[in-house]
Amino acid sequence: MTKSAYFKNHMQAAQAPAVLHAEGKMKPLPAGRHSLTALIVAACLAQGCSGIETSPWLDVHLTEEFSRQKADEVRNFADYLALEEQLFAELDAKVYAATPSDPEQRLLRFSPGSASDPRAWHAAWNRRLERRGASPGWG
Repeated sequence: MTKSAYFKNHMQAAQAPAVLHAEGKMKPLPAGRHSLTALIVAACLAQGCSGIETSPWLDVHLTEEFSRQKADEVRNFADYLALEEQLFAELDAKVYAATPSDPEQRLLRFSPGSASDPRAWHAAWNRRLERRGASPGWG
């Protein structure tokens, strides 16, 4: 193969998407097929994503979370527990109250009374935990 034939073959392959056939030759795909596929995918995404209602817990800004700005107010564990109570009261008011409890939401975490509502569990695993022992081996 001459140098010019080599470059001609590679330039054709670079200009349009191609498929390697069993004969070992690259054959270009019709350009319209990719454009049509891209258009269909874009249309499906636009249709599927339009009008999606977001869940209340995605848009809520909770102001009672511990932050560096609140470090002066929270000096000990009792202060932290008080702030945590305020945070969960705010969560109840802004998220749980705004989330429906219909049968369709029976598995949603923030749907009141759902199977995954952590407020109904025997232990509040998303709250602070303090382990106390008779004689801790440290501090």
